[in-house]
Amino acid sequence: GYKDTPGIWTKEHVEAWKPIVEAVHAKGGIIFCQIWHAGRVSNRVFQPNGRAPISCTDKPLTPQTRFNGTPPRRLTTEEIPTIVNHFRLAARNAME
Repeated sequence: GYKDTPGIWTKEHVEAWKPIVEAVHAKGGIIFCQIWHAGRVSNRVFQPNGRAPISCTDKPLTPQTRFNGTPPRRLTTEEIPTIVNHFRLAARNAME
């Protein structure tokens, strides 16, 4: 993603979100988790091992946004199941 993007991919994230969700529910509010992929908007400084962010294209975002993404690399067909599993994990964590 990019700086200060909230996450829900670890157990620590799930535990950190619980009091927030409970507080919203206590006031009668409704809350949901929008699961998304930053893709080419991201920057390599936020990626594991400083790798280029992945996207459906290898073309950088133009014009640049306030986040100044770095040129992405194109996602391979073989990597798609991993991305699907990441979304699956996030959805499971959000329901927890």
